[in-house]
Amino acid sequence: MHFLYICQAIDLVLDDLLGNKEFAGGILDVIWCVVRRNSLGGIAGGPLIRSLLMLALENNGSIQLLRQTVVCANQILRSKQTVSSFFNISRETSSIMLGIGKMLFNTGDYETQAVILEAVFRLSNPSDRKYWAEKWFQSDQLREHFINFKPDNFELECRKFLNTLNSTQGSSRRVYSFICKSIIFGGYKVLKPYGSDLWVDFNLDSQSVSFYVADLSQDEHVYDSRSLWETIILEKNHVAYSNITFGVNQGYQLVSIQLHRPCADLVGYNIASSLHSHRFSVCDNKVLLMLPEDDIVHSLLQNIYGELHQGQVVASSQPCDDSNIENSNVSELETEIGSSQPFTVSSTVRKSSVVVTPMKMEKITQKKKASKVS
Repeated sequence: MHFLYICQAIDLVLDDLLGNKEFAGGILDVIWCVVRRNSLGGIAGGPLIRSLLMLALENNGSIQLLRQTVVCANQILRSKQTVSSFFNISRETSSIMLGIGKMLFNTGDYETQAVILEAVFRLSNPSDRKYWAEKWFQSDQLREHFINFKPDNFELECRKFLNTLNSTQGSSRRVYSFICKSIIFGGYKVLKPYGSDLWVDFNLDSQSVSFYVADLSQDEHVYDSRSLWETIILEKNHVAYSNITFGVNQGYQLVSIQLHRPCADLVGYNIASSLHSHRFSVCDNKVLLMLPEDDIVHSLLQNIYGELHQGQVVASSQPCDDSNIENSNVSELETEIGSSQPFTVSSTVRKSSVVVTPMKMEKITQKKKASKVS
């Protein structure tokens, strides 16, 4: 009963927040604490879901606020009673559903697109997904992908679907994704999520570079299909500078991103402690991405990091500038790329959200199992 009163109170506050978003982040922190410490809402959560989705649709603030709102909604939508309650009490159901699906095209941030897509699947039944596919997607390819989407493998299916969606946007495209050959994160070589390539996303709206990696807190030999994924997001306000070195190996370029803070701050205390005991340099604040050579990466980094992107280009036959890039790290990646040994592939099919953001809620959600979406 107490949770019912809490839902009703927060619902009233959120109605006011639709026109006063400067306090929305703090209120969402409160909601997150409530839904984590209580049952997931049940019938009482219907009005709350309505307000959260309305807040998401009418958000004219930051991508981070939008993501935070939808993450809260997804946590509550894990209750099937809440979903039923939402459709029973909300007169705006159809317009909300239409708007949530359309948001996928207007959001230039992969992680936010992913949580929106999760909400779409939690709100729709297999029987009505064909109907909504016709409403949301003009492309036959997208409609087919959506109708045949396998929620049991949500993270992998999500990657395929969103890559397709973003590639159809032409000049309006706001997310660019590339398969990365290798990532050094604070001196720690990260592993690919189980069954996935090592994707790196360049997000124009959130001014960030992001990537999913295998559970950083685990040893390589303990990875299995039940392990978590980590999401690392490098936002502009945490970057000191970035640059690109071309020609470090045949067909590859090295993106170097120097942070204002140690890489360990991007993950939770427990994970950082584990990494420290496994050769992770807590004080290292550099991220290195080995990507296939593509001129657009330079342009994307300029768009995302602006004046912070130095854009220095160094051919392989020329010496590297030690002030911008560490030769030892370049040599390590060159050796790895040229090695005949295959890359170690970790075994994870779940995702945790580790986001570099000042918002409290997303610091709390450093480890979360992505449950089956039905």
